Amino acid sequence: MKLMHLSDLHLGKTLSGYSLREDQRYILDRILEITEEQKPDCILIAGDVFDRSAPSAETVTLLDDFLTGLAAYHIPILMIAGNHDSPERIAYGGRIMQSSGIYLSPVYDGTIRSVTLSDAYGEVCFWLMPFLHTEDVRTHFKDTKIPDANAAMQTVIGSMQLDPSVRNVLIAHQFVGGASLSDSEEMYCGTAEQVSREVFAPFVYTALGHLHRPQNVGSVRIRYCGTPLKYSAAEADMAKSVTFVELGDRDSEPVITTVPLVPMRDMQKLRGSFQELMEGTNDNYVHIVLTDETDIPENTHILNKQSKQSIMDSFDTFMDLMNKMIWLLVIAAVVLGIVVLFNLGIMSYTERYREMATLKVVGFKDSRIGRLLISQNMWLTVIGIALGIPAGIGVLQYLLTALASEYELKLVLGPATWIGSILLTFGVSLAVGLMISRKNRKIDMVAALKTEE
Repeated sequence: MKLMHLSDLHLGKTLSGYSLREDQRYILDRILEITEEQKPDCILIAGDVFDRSAPSAETVTLLDDFLTGLAAYHIPILMIAGNHDSPERIAYGGRIMQSSGIYLSPVYDGTIRSVTLSDAYGEVCFWLMPFLHTEDVRTHFKDTKIPDANAAMQTVIGSMQLDPSVRNVLIAHQFVGGASLSDSEEMYCGTAEQVSREVFAPFVYTALGHLHRPQNVGSVRIRYCGTPLKYSAAEADMAKSVTFVELGDRDSEPVITTVPLVPMRDMQKLRGSFQELMEGTNDNYVHIVLTDETDIPENTHILNKQSKQSIMDSFDTFMDLMNKMIWLLVIAAVVLGIVVLFNLGIMSYTERYREMATLKVVGFKDSRIGRLLISQNMWLTVIGIALGIPAGIGVLQYLLTALASEYELKLVLGPATWIGSILLTFGVSLAVGLMISRKNRKIDMVAALKTEE
């Protein structure tokens, strides 16, 4: 069986605000031509079909035209959602499209759907696994301990009813350890969502999407096909292509071949003085490093310019604003904490009014009663800190994982943070205790100890 492996179309993507729709339509038309030339038996599209989860109408039409063109060859098309896609939008209309030979990954509900095709060697079972966050898996396997992405992937694959007597092919969109990253990908592909390639051992071929560089990971059985276009300056030196995979029997290695893709406009990196670069003509997308040591002159072709220093100043201003906002939140939290704790303390004090009066009757001075109240508050504060700090760290870690799992955001708390938060908590507790203990001076012992009798 001959497979055509595509991924990361990123339809609707812009480059520094410039729409790439014309370039994408050109390359999709070229892929249609290659499909007719190569005549694959099945087409796999491994996620990131769109660049945004809510694509524009023009972008959706671009995909519609492409799928319509592929379907005209009467070749089964298997497509999954990537991290840039909305799983619901990719899944929409999936059951209707099956009649046209287009199979879409449904929204993950704890099971992975499969499509079975046949060739001269027997059945091939294709598993459509959309992009999965670790938290997505935890939601459906609550009784299973899943500490990280690798454990999540092991859990998902372990729950799939794989038949070892047939050839199993996985279509997935994950970050597999050992793969080569471009400079731009190193910024957002962290270790938090990294999956070991060993978990894919049950499959004769794993068709991956997510990374933009075409490459095998460890063996020919695990492969990223890469993007059809160069989507950043970091990809300027990458050769783009369409991957074809020949499957033999269950025990043989797949045979990988590629067909080069030539874009309408290439991506280039150029270096030189402004004058040198402006003398030439170039219709490609270019990333320019200027060697001028003075400001570049005004030019009608330049819509906007910004120096390195102005960018650094802008970032410093942004960080200064963020720090001020954080301090404002801290101050607001302290004020709110004092108000809430004081009111709760007053309610508790009112309930213990007779108890305080009794202590005064038996000879306790106001200062000693105050120290008892403050001591109780301090012990409760110690318990609160012991329970609250781990809970707070857990909440922050969850937010980092749930809201930005594709980024490597590490929670780092230095000694100053620990000491400052603990001292601030004790300070608030002590202040509230002192304010409440002052009420001991106003206790009317006779009125407090009177009964209705």
